[in-house]
Amino acid sequence: MPKANYTPSGADINSAPALFVYEMQMFRGTTDALLSRVPACDDWVLYRALLESALVHARNLLDFFVGTASPNDDVLACHVLNDYTSPSVILEYLASCRSDINKTLSHLTYSRVARKRGWPFWRFRQDLETAYAEFLALLPDSERADWQA
Repeated sequence: MPKANYTPSGADINSAPALFVYEMQMFRGTTDALLSRVPACDDWVLYRALLESALVHARNLLDFFVGTASPNDDVLACHVLNDYTSPSVILEYLASCRSDINKTLSHLTYSRVARKRGWPFWRFRQDLETAYAEFLALLPDSERADWQA
């Protein structure tokens, strides 16, 4: 029997802004580092840590903005705003990279080794910032400050 969709409690909803702000700050911080220091980054382990962290946070933010009801306790925009419409068109490109992101992060696969192209973090950043601005605009004025990253 499938699990019922998760319904967040009031306490869950109250904790959502801080959880989201952390994701947004980490995504911005890691992409800033990658976009500004990659040519000068001699430390391969540090570079991979930044890369994988940026991908994790991009995927988490994608799920926040486009996620729908599920049995998992994921924090989703549709939990916060009842009439929320996903900016899926804006995030279409990032969503198309989800499988590659998952293989890079979560699975030991042959295709991970074969991946030759870089990650377009500037595009991920632009699209997520646009989705974020649209989300902020939909929030009541009294809640907007809590969601500022």
